[in-house]
Amino acid sequence: MELQPKDLIQALTKFGLTEYESRVYLTLLQRGACGIKDIAAHSKVPRTKVYPVLKSLEKRQLVTLFPGKPQKAKALVPINALVDPIKELEKDLKLMKSAIMELRKIHETSSSSEKLEERKYWITRSDEETIKRIKEILTNASKDVRLLLNHEGLEVLFYNCYDSINSVSKSDVHIQIMMEAGQDDSVLLSRFSDLIDIKYIPFSPQNNLILADGRDLLVFKRITLTDKKTRCLMAEYFTGIEACSSLDSLISGMNWSIAVDLPTMLPLIHTPQLREYFAGARTNPLEPIFFFVLMDALSVKMGKKMLSFLGELGSRIINSTKYSLILPDLQESLNLLGSLYLLYEGVESKLTYDAEPNILTLELSGNLSAYYKMAYERGFDIPPSIWGLYLLGLLDVFGFDAVRVDSIFSSEENHWLIQYKLISKPKSKEGIKLPEKSAIPT
Repeated sequence: MELQPKDLIQALTKFGLTEYESRVYLTLLQRGACGIKDIAAHSKVPRTKVYPVLKSLEKRQLVTLFPGKPQKAKALVPINALVDPIKELEKDLKLMKSAIMELRKIHETSSSSEKLEERKYWITRSDEETIKRIKEILTNASKDVRLLLNHEGLEVLFYNCYDSINSVSKSDVHIQIMMEAGQDDSVLLSRFSDLIDIKYIPFSPQNNLILADGRDLLVFKRITLTDKKTRCLMAEYFTGIEACSSLDSLISGMNWSIAVDLPTMLPLIHTPQLREYFAGARTNPLEPIFFFVLMDALSVKMGKKMLSFLGELGSRIINSTKYSLILPDLQESLNLLGSLYLLYEGVESKLTYDAEPNILTLELSGNLSAYYKMAYERGFDIPPSIWGLYLLGLLDVFGFDAVRVDSIFSSEENHWLIQYKLISKPKSKEGIKLPEKSAIPT
């Protein structure tokens, strides 16, 4: 159900915002970066009250104020301010769900307390029967369903169980799909409900696995029968917590160790040659300490000229790369850079370019080592990473110099936000050469 502005304002007050704060924040979300005059006109908040409201929202990390006159502000995606109030409610809901599951286990145990755990097993070589069994497992799940798939398995589920999967995801059952998605797979996966958690993993299983509630396991694949002409689905089914616990632990381990959110990987999925080229970086990466020491030494020697020097260095590194990191659009190139940052260093990075005020926002979170905080404390303009050099190199190629205008580090959230004002460089006689669409590796 889509909420009306009046309902959204009322909902925001539940998070501790005043009505004026709610109106201003909603206006900035809807209209993008605005000056105080426009904010007052569209939010119906008195103009004299807008600036104090913006400062209050800035403290909550809900807006960012741009330097200059007239001053402009832009809404930020809520990190803490709108999340903290619901954490306690989520804990309560989680506790209630856990209690239901525990009561279910107690009931199952008491009904067969003097018997061994019941185990069921069956095998089928029939498309119709396999699809029927898959739908049964999906609809009977009460907690979670994990699917470990290859390309063939995804097609089977998409063309036969699409409605069932989407329906179950809307019934408070957590569904997770894990696979090494290619370009064709990403098209099918994008059609599923947003409630489904889709992860990229760097390998493709030979068999497809469906594990429901940690106790029901179905393995399926397409096989060729002995006549060497007929192909059909073969499926095996196991049940029982004891039989499935090891597999459940294995999938959980993959989830936090090697799995990456699919949207983050999409730029790399569409440039597979680039992904292969950078594969060696995962086995022998340069640690943040190397770049911290390098930047520390350069800052002493070069002072304010360091950022320009690093930009030229980053540009040379990019030009020496076998496959181009430069896409026709700056934001597309930044998205690709963010994917590489996460894949090869484990750091979640979000890079957003706002063309109208010419502001670039870099947000880093997750696997930030102590050297990131030290870099912030020393006032470094970029993170201590090879990807910081790539960022400056990208901007140099697109004809920009970067001037840092803001830097905020949250130790509690392990989150670093850096904002840059981009300044266009004087154009050379030849101009900036960007690749055509056809030149991008696929």
